[in-house]
Amino acid sequence: MNIKELKSKTLYKEYALDIPYSEVDILINNKINEILPTVTLPGFRKGKAPVNIVKKKYETNVLSEVIETLVQDKTRNLLDEKKIKPARQPRIDIKKYEKEKPVEIEVKIDLEPEIKLQNFENFSLKKYEIDFDKKTLNENYNQFINSQKQYKKIDLKRTIKNSDKVYLNITTEDESVPDFLKSQKNLPIVTDSDYQVLPDISKKLISKKAKQGDKIKLLFDLKEVIKSKDKKEVEFDIEILSVEETTPFKVNEEFLKKIGLKDEDEMKENLKKNLTAQYQQALN
Repeated sequence: MNIKELKSKTLYKEYALDIPYSEVDILINNKINEILPTVTLPGFRKGKAPVNIVKKKYETNVLSEVIETLVQDKTRNLLDEKKIKPARQPRIDIKKYEKEKPVEIEVKIDLEPEIKLQNFENFSLKKYEIDFDKKTLNENYNQFINSQKQYKKIDLKRTIKNSDKVYLNITTEDESVPDFLKSQKNLPIVTDSDYQVLPDISKKLISKKAKQGDKIKLLFDLKEVIKSKDKKEVEFDIEILSVEETTPFKVNEEFLKKIGLKDEDEMKENLKKNLTAQYQQALN
C-alpha cells in the first residue's frame, strides 16, 4: 500500500492511499470460498460448482462488502503506522476503483486539539454587580402587572371586541378535520392572543359583529392544520356561550396569598431578583 500525505494541519490530516488490486482479489476469493458450499448452479450439485464459475456469477455481489472491509483495515493500518489518535471516525472517500488497477482512496483524519493548561494562579476574576435604576424597575413592574389579565362576564349583549375572552361551542361534520377539532365544548378564545385554535377565528367573530347567544356558521381554511398542499375550507357551527371583558388588575391580598407573598414590596423585590438573574444568565 502506497501512502501519500496530502495535507497536514493543526486539527486534521489528509492522506491518499493506493491499494494494490491483488489485495482486493484475495479478499474476493476468500469470500467466494466462504459462500461456495451454499451455492447451487444448474448442472452442479450444491457446493460442487467450480470456483471460477461461482466467482464470475457472484463477484459483483460480494464486491461492496470486500471493498468496505479492505478500506477499513487499511485506514486502521494507516492510523497505527502514523501513530495518530483521531478525534472521531476518519472520513473515507473512494476516488477510483477499476478492475485490475490499484484502488485509490483519500482519508481525512480529524485530530484531537492540543490543550495547554495555564497556571490558574495567574488569572484574575472580575465579579460584576447588576444595579438597576428606578425607571427600569418600574417598567419591569408595570410589564408584570399588565400581563396579569383579569376578566369579568358581561351581561350586555354587545358585539365581541378585541381583548375579550369568548367561550364557544364549535362543531363540524367534515370528516377530514382532526378529532380534537371536530367538536369542542365551552372552548375559551382570547381575541387578542397570538394563538387561535382556528385560523383568524377572533377576526371573523369581530367582523361578523357576533355576540353572546348567537349561533353562526363560519368558514375556515384548514390547509395548515391538516397539512394539505391545497386550500381546504371547512364550515363550522359556532355557538357563542358567553363573553368576558378585561378588568384592571389590582394587587390585593387574595392575589398575594395566591403567589405566596406577604405584601407588594416583597413582590417588587422578587421581580427585581428575577430580572437580575436574567441579566446574570445573559452575562454568563
